[in-house]
Amino acid sequence: MTWYDPRDWFGGSETRAPIDRFDVAALVGPKNPSGKTINETTALEGTVAVYAAIDLLAASVGQMPCLTYRRLDDRNRERVTETPSRWPGTLARSLHQSPNPEMTAPEYWGTVVGHVAAWGDHFSYIDRDAFGRAQQLWPLRPDRMEVWQLEDRRKMPAGRAYVYDLPDGDKVGLTRDEVFHVMGLSGDGVRGMSPITAAATAIGIEQSAAEYTARFFANSAVPGGVLQSDKPLNKEQSKHLKEQWQSIIGGLSNANRIAVLHSGVTWQAVGLPPRDTEFLELRRFQIQEIARLYHIPLHLLQEVTGTTSWGTGIEQMTIGFVVYCLAPWVGRITAAINRDLGDVAANRTLLDEGIYAEFQVNALLRGDMASRAAFYQSGIQNSWMTPEDARALENLPYIAGIDRPQMQINRAPIGADGLPKLPEPPPAPTPPPEPEPPTDEKPSADASEEDEQ
Repeated sequence: MTWYDPRDWFGGSETRAPIDRFDVAALVGPKNPSGKTINETTALEGTVAVYAAIDLLAASVGQMPCLTYRRLDDRNRERVTETPSRWPGTLARSLHQSPNPEMTAPEYWGTVVGHVAAWGDHFSYIDRDAFGRAQQLWPLRPDRMEVWQLEDRRKMPAGRAYVYDLPDGDKVGLTRDEVFHVMGLSGDGVRGMSPITAAATAIGIEQSAAEYTARFFANSAVPGGVLQSDKPLNKEQSKHLKEQWQSIIGGLSNANRIAVLHSGVTWQAVGLPPRDTEFLELRRFQIQEIARLYHIPLHLLQEVTGTTSWGTGIEQMTIGFVVYCLAPWVGRITAAINRDLGDVAANRTLLDEGIYAEFQVNALLRGDMASRAAFYQSGIQNSWMTPEDARALENLPYIAGIDRPQMQINRAPIGADGLPKLPEPPPAPTPPPEPEPPTDEKPSADASEEDEQ
């Protein structure tokens, strides 16, 4: 492993010790009361509800297009053309289509959300061109990243730097301009808290409950009991009888088999205690705890018992999920995009360039056909939407002549003065030329003689 000193990489700046992930477990004790070892990996592999919750968040954000816009003035904007050779078109293309040659946009943004939802942070290496402008994003493992707090001469914070553990064991230093960092809830503003660590007890209880249930059914759902004999048995005989009985009734493959007891041996079953009959309620409560951790409505985790305060219908509950759960996620990501992916050479963020990224949340808010038709009708009739806007939202081909706002009166286009622009009347037809009036003069005698000659 290569020895390193971050001060050699970051221009000799004073540094603090690396800031590791905010360890909530240190506040409550080193051991999980459930007896389980809970970390980001074991939580995802051993708890279906955790995996389902993170997968739902990742898939929901991943399917929202991330578009790039250029602000023209206080009220107008235009979409940045996605080109493979000219910035910021290259950046817009990366954010919308493929952040790097190996990942699609849904895959990449799903990875970003998954990292933050599990570890509390996401880090990507920013591949920039010769002019210092962001081109591609490559995700890095959060558990291999160290974050260093740089300090000035007065020991006050003066920025961040990063050290990444490579798979071969070496370490590489990364400057702030090389890292795209999305942070979750943080206790120090440098690293985010791990939601898995914060909810380790609840997740551990869920895993313990799942293991208990599995062991219960591995015993063919038969409660424990006592084998009684009217004859004294030594230690070896008791052990042999126990193993023989277990081989007959133990496991699901031996369910409902008939056992024959002899030599005065009888079976006395121990009744199922009430706490075991309420185990299903315990597991349901732990699912609610995990849903509460990620602000997800229970019906999206396939838990539909009880009542809900998210609305009276799937559409209203979906709107609540987008507004109260997904909107903070995409807001956090877009803020990091606008901060980290600017022009390094000019020391300008995207916002300084008049450019910003935005996730299209409306992609998740499409109602049924009747609701969309009523929405479009209201927009067109009230002049804040054109018929062509509605066709574009429905992915219908362009039709010329319907891309101007219309007023409800006579369906007439709106002029520059805000009044209906009525068609001009056709010009009046040109009247035919009037015939010349006949003359009453008689030809003179001289003219008659010239005609005769």
